[in-house]
Amino acid sequence: MDYLPFGAERINQKTTAFDSRFTYTDQEKDAESGLLYYGARYYDPVIGRFTQMDPVIKDPTRKEFAIALQNPQLLNGYTYVANNPIKSIDKEGGVL
Repeated sequence: MDYLPFGAERINQKTTAFDSRFTYTDQEKDAESGLLYYGARYYDPVIGRFTQMDPVIKDPTRKEFAIALQNPQLLNGYTYVANNPIKSIDKEGGVL
């Protein structure tokens, strides 16, 4: 299976009947919703965003929040890899 940069499935003429529940960046795909589970939260590859806010951004008292302040892309608690999926991957569903 081929994927677009933010994880949406690309139409592939060679696709067989084999259906893996682990997909883009090796995350588990929920069969009913089509969302990918990243441990901390769910990701929607169609819109290229997480469906829940990042726990670090949600709680500015956490020490990791200071790191997020250094990059404005990280302050949007729903983005995937600071909007740079070509260069980065996220294994756990967190901003940092």
